[in-house]
Formats: sequence, C-alpha cells, structure tokens
Amino acid sequence: MSVMSMIVEVPEPLAAKLAAEAARRGVSIDQLTVEALQDHLNVTHDPTPESLAGFVGSFDSGDPDWAGTNTHTLRADTAPRRTA
Repeated sequence: MSVMSMIVEVPEPLAAKLAAEAARRGVSIDQLTVEALQDHLNVTHDPTPESLAGFVGSFDSGDPDWAGTNTHTLRADTAPRRTA
C-alpha cells in the first residue's frame, strides 16, 4: 500500500481534540486521522497473509523446536486455523 502526504487545515479546537485523543491512545495524530477517515468512509485495510509472513513463528508456540522449522511448514501447519 502506498501512502500520500496531505496538508489539511482544521479549526484549532478540532486539532486540540485530535492531539488529546492521540495522546490518550498512544498513537500519532496522523494515525488517529487515518483511522478516523477509514471509519468515516467505511474503508478497511485487511493485511494479506504475505504482509504477515515476517510474523510467522515470532510468538511463543510452546514448541521449543519451532525456530528450526521451515517457514513453508509453519504456514501449512497454521493454515487450518486461519479465519476466512
């Protein structure tokens, strides 16, 4: 997904609310603005399995031998657990 920079002029009270909410959530104002626009426009970004490939095996699987397991094997093993 490519990104585009934009400059948006907003009233100061709205900018203050954005800054306060972003701080409360621990995210940047940019991220909060993107989330708000996505919500307002009913746009979602569903990551593809390929974009998550780097995370395969990065969590505690309970299997001490997982680090030596081929990535393709890990993907095949987890495929039945993926939701449609």
